Amino acid sequence: MLKILLMPKRVWQGCPQSLMTLFIQVITMCDSLEELQVICDLEDHQKLYGKVVLGAVRRPQYVLPIAAGRHVNLRAIALSNADQNTWTKFPIPTGIYTQLEEITLSGFRISKDIDPDTLPTLPRLRLIRYESCDLGQTDLWLLRCKKLRDLQIDLSIWEPTCRPPSLLQADTLESLQVSRGSAHYRFFEISWIGGAQNLRSLTVDWETLQKGWKHLPVCLNELCVILKDEELVDKATFEAMLPSVEGSLKKLMLRLNKTHEGTKEKEGMIELGKKHSIEVEFDVMSFSRGESFF
Repeated sequence: MLKILLMPKRVWQGCPQSLMTLFIQVITMCDSLEELQVICDLEDHQKLYGKVVLGAVRRPQYVLPIAAGRHVNLRAIALSNADQNTWTKFPIPTGIYTQLEEITLSGFRISKDIDPDTLPTLPRLRLIRYESCDLGQTDLWLLRCKKLRDLQIDLSIWEPTCRPPSLLQADTLESLQVSRGSAHYRFFEISWIGGAQNLRSLTVDWETLQKGWKHLPVCLNELCVILKDEELVDKATFEAMLPSVEGSLKKLMLRLNKTHEGTKEKEGMIELGKKHSIEVEFDVMSFSRGESFF
């Protein structure tokens, strides 16, 4: 029995009507999917007429290509937005898909007027990932999803920027991934989580680490650092940082492109880690300029 159905991501590009029609037919034929990756389009798109409506009444609405009452036991859903310039409220009818444990949203512009009092919470949500999104003020709603432990923000903008988001202040997360990406203002600072006691895994870009490593929480077990092609593996910074996390940090991972000059520093960094009983790994990826490292 088919439980997982994944459509290729096409953020801000939409999908050929013939392919989308075929995909909807396959979804309809399935009895009870547990995982779905699909593109969302605007409600007036002919190929999606009559399906589940997403978003606020007074805003352009999205539709999920699922007939009403079907696949209500979805555990994981990944939605890609076909329209780059449309603002929406949280693009999932959370009151319908109450069993969701994992959510990925790509390319959505979530309005700042989201109301955590009216948007039903997801009691089983463990992980949410934002890719190229405007997050609005969803942190107040996420704070009410009591089982949320893993937050991933990639190439996105998180409001408000004048204070630490409530979700981080609550210290309920066990894993946090943050990439500055396209945000050109105060977006995330390590000092915001400096007093955390429950956070075990942190992924940040090199710029963020370089500015705030002195505030790393002592509870961290794993730290992953993302380096752009133009950013050097600054051994001096790591030599200063590692003693401060010795005894708690077990693994340090450097994530970089396979063409990065820093790959030549691998052996030296591994030896440096051994001095502090920290395992050092190089996660060598293959990306073109501008692609995400998450």
